[in-house]
Formats: sequence, C-alpha cells, structure tokens
Amino acid sequence: MRGQAIAIDGRPREVLHAAVERYIASAEPVASAVLSRPLRLSSALIRSIMMGLEDRGLLQQPHTSAGRIPTDRGYRFYVDELHTGIAAAEAPNLLLVNAAREGLRTLMQAALAALTAQTQLTAFAIAATREEELHHHIEFVRLDAERLLAVHLSSTGVVRRRVFTPPIPATDAQLEQFRNLLNERYRGLSLKQIRERLAAELTVLRAGDANDGDDRATTKQALDFGDQAFPGGSEPALDVAVAGQHHLLGQPEFRLGTSAARVLEELERRETWLRLLDAMTSDAGAHSLLDTGGMLASAGGSASPLHHGSGHVSVFIGRESGVDGLSDCAIVMAPIDWDADHSGSVGLVGPMRMAYAAMMATVELLRNHLSRARAVGAGHLDLTHTSRPPLC
Repeated sequence: MRGQAIAIDGRPREVLHAAVERYIASAEPVASAVLSRPLRLSSALIRSIMMGLEDRGLLQQPHTSAGRIPTDRGYRFYVDELHTGIAAAEAPNLLLVNAAREGLRTLMQAALAALTAQTQLTAFAIAATREEELHHHIEFVRLDAERLLAVHLSSTGVVRRRVFTPPIPATDAQLEQFRNLLNERYRGLSLKQIRERLAAELTVLRAGDANDGDDRATTKQALDFGDQAFPGGSEPALDVAVAGQHHLLGQPEFRLGTSAARVLEELERRETWLRLLDAMTSDAGAHSLLDTGGMLASAGGSASPLHHGSGHVSVFIGRESGVDGLSDCAIVMAPIDWDADHSGSVGLVGPMRMAYAAMMATVELLRNHLSRARAVGAGHLDLTHTSRPPLC
C-alpha cells in the first residue's frame, strides 16, 4: 500500500523528474553528467542532489560505479504530480460500437487489441457479475422513521442501494455499530460468500440462549440488518481477458526468464484480479458512499448500480497493488461498466519504468470510448454523421 505523501520542491524536484523521465526513456542508470546540460546545472551539484534523493529513498544506485534509478517511492512522487487532462471522447468509435453489439467478450477483446497496439504493453480487461464483486463497504442512511437505505460499495467500485425496513428500531449510534461490525466481518468476501456465511451464523445465533451476553445480542442484531441490507443475486462469474503478454519479454527488466515467468504466472491467478479490483476501489475511496443525493431521490426497491461518473484512473507501483508476483511491475487501471450486468476494469501491466502520463491518458481515453460505444450499442446515442476517430 502507499505511504505518506512526499514533499519535495525546487531543484531536488527538477532533478528527480528529469532522472525518472530519462530512465523511462533509456532503461539505463542515470548519471549526473547526463542531466547537467538539460537542467543547466553542474554535474557536481546534480550529484549532490541525487545523493540527497537517495538518502530519502527516492533514487537508488544499482552498482557503486553506476548512475541512479528511481525507487518505488520515486516513481510514486513522479506519478502523483502528473496531470493528464484527458477530455471525454467526442464521438463513438465504430469498431468498439460493433464489438459492443456482438457481446461482452467481443468488446473486451476489442479493448485489449486497442490497448496493446497503442502501448506495446500487456493489457487486461476484467468483467465481474454482481455476486463475484468483493464487498468493500456498506453504509446505512436513514430515510424516514421506518425505512433505511443500505449503500453497498463493491470491489469494482460499483455502488448499489437497497431500501429496507429494519428488523428492529435502531439509533444512529447502533447503526454505526452495526455498520462497523458488518464491514469488519465481511470485507474482502464475495456477496455469495457473505450470503452463505450470514445464513449459517444467524442459524447458530438464533438457536442460542435468549439470555446470552450483550456482545452476542449486538452481533445477532447486526447480522439481521446485514441479512436485509446486502444485495442478493445469482451464481458468480469473473471473466478476465489478457493480451500482449509477449511485450513483457521485450522489456529490459524482464529479460531474465525467471522474472518474466513470475509475472506471467501471477496473471493466470484468479485471486490476482480480485485483489486488483479491491485495490482499485480502495484507491478511489469510499467517499462516494456518502454522496446520496441522487440515491435518495430515486430510492425504493431492490439493489441497482449507480455509475461512476468520470471515474478514476489508478496507478499501482511495485508493492502498492498488494500482489507479490507483480512487485516488479506498475499497473494502470480504470473502472468500467461493461453492460447492465457486468462491471470491472481495463488496464495495463508493465515495468515500473513506464511512460506514466501517456499510459494513464491512453487508459482513460479508451474507457471513454468504451462508455460511448456501450451507449450507442444500447440505442442511447445517435450515430448519424459520426466520424471514425482512432481508438486511442
């Protein structure tokens, strides 16, 4: 996970930015003499600044006689200062529109073809049904004296709401207690697993002694609320498509077979994609749960998704993703609603020596094109006089 924000300004900031960009371009350790001319500073001064950045854990020296390369923290500082400023796609891309009409898998494959062609990196697309999404957070909002709104945030960043009549009256303090207990107990489980565990635990608690202690009574009350609040659904499914794995082998960082094999093996694991979805949701933050204005206006009935709006492009560098097998990689990913039943993500996997601004812009633009293609395929947008822009 990410550490605390790093504060750097002035010449150290300029040197760090120049060193990161030079290393991204060359894949070779950066010496002070290389930066002297573009920065118009002496090699001695740059060397001193680079030593200070090394002391702060932002640069490292792979060999005593070599230049320096960025660390995970150095890349993180660089990425946090990027501002891609990508506008929404103005016109639907007809290739993606046609793919959307043919079905989810065809659309995912078309998205991967666009990403790999544009970036020369490994691309992925994840589509999860509601039941496969991992639970991230649940919140209770009081609608009136008799009804509550349960707001559920999934691992893919989709927000769903459910209006229900609580099994017992509850104060605001009790609602907060029930919320905390449910989140602590079930975070990281799929909704199917939650439903199964809830049923089993409630069976045990309901069969217990009515005079059991306060903790047991509170747990039972919280689970009764959870039984009403968590969305139900059908059997889970997770669809993952990956393309361009061969691009990893062409990167200097992965020319050693063992390193590339470790990454490729990780990309075959189902748990890897579930963890990345959860990491993406954590990165976007749970603050959207409390933006209930639109929900309250339309509340009533069973769970249904709320769109992300413009969404959020997440970047995970090294160990930030929480996936050990990808600790030598960087991941750029964004949430997407594929269709009415599937949400997930599109993104890229590559070396930490990645052109972050360009990759973030490419993923964001593709996500915008996919959203437009879905709208056209569903008949919500008119294609009359539509041009055919490039994919990315």
